[in-house]
Amino acid sequence: MDIVESIITKELYFSETLLYNTYYRNKNLDRRAKQMTVYVVQDPHDKNILSATDYGEIEIILPARENMMFSPAPTVAKLKKALKDFSDEDYLLCIGDPAAIGVAIHYALLANRSKLKLLKWDRREYKYYPVEVET
Repeated sequence: MDIVESIITKELYFSETLLYNTYYRNKNLDRRAKQMTVYVVQDPHDKNILSATDYGEIEIILPARENMMFSPAPTVAKLKKALKDFSDEDYLLCIGDPAAIGVAIHYALLANRSKLKLLKWDRREYKYYPVEVET
């Protein structure tokens, strides 16, 4: 009986370890799985951008009244931090201060191996269309 018990105990230990490792490996993969995000360069305080949610969750980077002319360093730091995880699944919605848009495009291209997807507004259809850029 002792031999049988030790074999069963070892088999249970290995199965529990395997289940434990598989569970946490999958949990970490789920945590790393990224949702599609639409990065909005600057808050459009007077425009409705809800149709952009068709392309992912909206993340506004800069507040509506922020101006790069008066304080460029903090603005650039915010853009760089927000776009550090920009990937193939993400989109950039270029709205707001033109200087901030230029900096945002720069950091998005750096983060994603010189590839970028933008959302372009069509006035006739009243919706966004994706535009892919590769430099």
